[in-house]
Amino acid sequence: MRNDTDKFRALLNHKESQLLAALRRAQATVADTATPEVQDETDRATGDSQKDAQFDETSREFAELTEVRDAMVRIQNGSFGECEACGRAIEDARLRAIPWARLCIDDARAEEGKVVPPTL
Repeated sequence: MRNDTDKFRALLNHKESQLLAALRRAQATVADTATPEVQDETDRATGDSQKDAQFDETSREFAELTEVRDAMVRIQNGSFGECEACGRAIEDARLRAIPWARLCIDDARAEEGKVVPPTL
């Protein structure tokens, strides 16, 4: 286990709090959004577009919250800071920037390279 896990635990706890607050705000926004009884197609399209954007943002925040909580589990089980792909230590600079990182920078770049661009 890394010697500075308390620092990373604090960063993760702070990020978890931020994400939970953002998710609560999103939930309140959805609950407060009333659909007017009379809408034309433009109103519906605008509303749908806003709902889609809110859903996308909420999905990203929830996924990040899952990653943060997974990192907290790794702290507890002693595997925090170890690359899940190669087993080497994840760089301190990377962990300071993204404390929930699962991969070292080399393996993260390799994983990003596996993303297939959409066809046009």
